[in-house]
Amino acid sequence: MRIFRLAFAPLLAGSLSACSTLTVNYQAAGAAAPSRHAVVAVGDVGSDHPYPDPARIRFNATLDRPVTQAVREGLVAELRQAGFTVGDGARIVTAETHDLVMDATDQSILFTISDKRSGQALYRRPFHFDRGIMGSIFDAEGFVKALRSALQQFTADPQALAILSAPAPEPEAPSAPAAETSAAPASAAAPPGKPWWQ
Repeated sequence: MRIFRLAFAPLLAGSLSACSTLTVNYQAAGAAAPSRHAVVAVGDVGSDHPYPDPARIRFNATLDRPVTQAVREGLVAELRQAGFTVGDGARIVTAETHDLVMDATDQSILFTISDKRSGQALYRRPFHFDRGIMGSIFDAEGFVKALRSALQQFTADPQALAILSAPAPEPEAPSAPAAETSAAPASAAAPPGKPWWQ
């Protein structure tokens, strides 16, 4: 047993010290949906990332960009694939990643749709990664497949699609100022009564 350990110690040390960088090139899969004639804004992507390095997804693997950036780029690609125009829309989509590393068992992304003008949240729901894919990632393609499994759940959710496709509410018209009443001119005043001595 000791000989076995000594023989494999250099290999284990090498795997711990070596770190591969995965180049992410997210491409939406499948046929694009017809235009929904709706503009959607995409906000920030937050994270509870467990590693100090925002690009690390495993002890020996990092992405070529922060994880949150890769998620945002994928979200933009999937929204366009679903028929939306990404720009300055009345609805804004934000996201929060949870445990987005290879060795975790409950990776998910929490999506929020808000009214951009009021800030009111209209939709809030998490979607989980395909554990079978995420647990066997050793290359960039595997990471993209796992990320796509969560993003496409969001862009296929009927409730999310209905909110994002709804026409923007019309801004409230400013109320008209109240009309001012002017005093009657002096000539229009009633004539004074007769003096007391008459």
